[in-house]
Amino acid sequence: MSEFNNQTDIGAVYREREPITARLECSRDFVLPDYLGDVKRIIKGSAGACPVNKFIGDDSISFLWSVTFSILYLDGEDKLTEARFSADLEHSEKTDGEIADADMKCRISSVSLRLSGPRKMTAKAAMVGEICVTDAHLPDFSDIEESAERLDKSVMIHTATYMDTEEREYAEEIARFEDVGKDEIEVKFLRCEPAGAFAEIKDGRVTVTSTVNACAVVSVDGMLTHVEKTFKIDQSASIDTITEEPSVLCETFINDFRINLNEESGEDMTVATTAVITMNAKSALRIDANKPCNVVCDAFVPGMKNECAYEKIEYESVLSSAKEAIEIETSVARDEGVISDILLCECEISSYNVEIDNGDAVLSGELDFLAIALNAEGMPYVIRADKTFNERIKAPVTRKNIKIRPYVKTCDAKATSDSEKVYFSCSVCVEMLFLEIGEEMCVSRLKFFEGEKCDRRRISVYYPEKDETGWDIARRYSVRLCDLIAKNPSSFDSSMKVLSDCIYVEK
Repeated sequence: MSEFNNQTDIGAVYREREPITARLECSRDFVLPDYLGDVKRIIKGSAGACPVNKFIGDDSISFLWSVTFSILYLDGEDKLTEARFSADLEHSEKTDGEIADADMKCRISSVSLRLSGPRKMTAKAAMVGEICVTDAHLPDFSDIEESAERLDKSVMIHTATYMDTEEREYAEEIARFEDVGKDEIEVKFLRCEPAGAFAEIKDGRVTVTSTVNACAVVSVDGMLTHVEKTFKIDQSASIDTITEEPSVLCETFINDFRINLNEESGEDMTVATTAVITMNAKSALRIDANKPCNVVCDAFVPGMKNECAYEKIEYESVLSSAKEAIEIETSVARDEGVISDILLCECEISSYNVEIDNGDAVLSGELDFLAIALNAEGMPYVIRADKTFNERIKAPVTRKNIKIRPYVKTCDAKATSDSEKVYFSCSVCVEMLFLEIGEEMCVSRLKFFEGEKCDRRRISVYYPEKDETGWDIARRYSVRLCDLIAKNPSSFDSSMKVLSDCIYVEK
């Protein structure tokens, strides 16, 4: 199986197919390790998926993902505890034709947990994946005779390159505890999530700058506290030169994150402990651009009788792209008493839709908020809220024959509280790619019948207008209607209305 970070030559990729939607499920039974306490109450279960590698065969494509489950629970001593474990998930799809590259993007739609004992449970994650496949070649028109008169047209074909950066290890200090030894600190919960990624192409390299939000819950000398910090990581990879300004979509994956506690002793016998997050990160990129391609719209050999076979080439070309960050806020009344602290806040998109209305992109959907808070006695509990939104975004194009490919995710989820309500907020990051849909008639084969001289006679190809009839075409070319029907026996109905996309006319 090939590595996930194989780079595709953009010159070999021509056109992307319609994305394939796949619905997957990852299920895993697990037993808690000995160093974790028994499960008294499950507070929250979540999961994340990270790509490992992919394989592209002659008639199939296969993807391998690593799914990491995170279970937050209260143990028998009412301590907030997290259990994390991973499982592999493989998915294959049959394909036809020659494939240049493929990419699969997954999101977790739901997580379910079933407790079958104090230390044993079953976790299931439902996943929705979108598979993008790019064809390797368009039809080859190089076999047309040089003596043939040609009418070439250049169209811009949408190309896509998939690649990712190398996985690297990063370390970042998030907290420093004075007068506390590392034996007095216990990590109860840790989460590292990418909040956004920005990519820039320059001088044959693509540079990715990612923002990572870190949230940790630790017990310091028996007291629960939480630490939050935002930091940036930079990654880069080489890429073939692109002549035009491309649209770049990127996403950063964080895995294998942990906290290292480093104890320091001063000359005056003081003690301090620093908490350092160590994690592995890599970024996946999708680079969309246009590639010029020539198609032959008409061809004939003067003085020779010839027959042409035509076919339609449907294509997509990149018009533009747009990025927007929308701030969403909501609140929920609370009746759980005094909140001493909010340990964790998350926000997920349960559904969304993007439509074009009068030149603007309208984004609608529903958000699910979740917060874990501590009451006055230090006991954690869950607060939930949902929010329906409908936001208008300025779109850079107003044409009707376009297709929108949106990418929507949430970041910077926050929760605060007062004596009456809990207030939630987050940013909904939208990236949109606008593709123009078109089609051209192309010569796919040209047959010659040597020796059949026809003087000044030749075959022309006419592309009729809407509602045009056989009589209209006969008058246009000054030919007899019966000769036109004989040359195109199945191209007209009983009322002489045109049924075909192209009509052959012999003069």
